[in-house]
Amino acid sequence: MLEYTDKYWKMLIPCMKKGLNKRYGKEYTRELIKKTDAEYRDMLQRADDVGADNPMASNMYECLLNTFARREGYLDVLPVMCDIDYLSAKLMNFNLNRKYTLASGGEVCDYWFIGDKMKNPQ
Repeated sequence: MLEYTDKYWKMLIPCMKKGLNKRYGKEYTRELIKKTDAEYRDMLQRADDVGADNPMASNMYECLLNTFARREGYLDVLPVMCDIDYLSAKLMNFNLNRKYTLASGGEVCDYWFIGDKMKNPQ
């Protein structure tokens, strides 16, 4: 089981809320987000714990989200989860350069974070 922390949840909500409000209205979106938080916690209960020392940079040959989505049948959500890495990087004033993901069939998830003001990174 992975430990629940709301920092990721709080980061995802603004990304989802605008589109949900537009499509379903504010009241239903509010209810949906409450229910989804419970589902998120339940998913963490079923996920493998990869440990606190799991490297989340450079090349990853195993991805918790990829393993979980394939095992639980969430393949349609998996590309969205990978795309959130780009949003996360932007929130931290970085750009993420990545050619491959395990979710798209690559042998690795390759990460290269660079400052968003850096010109001509080597």
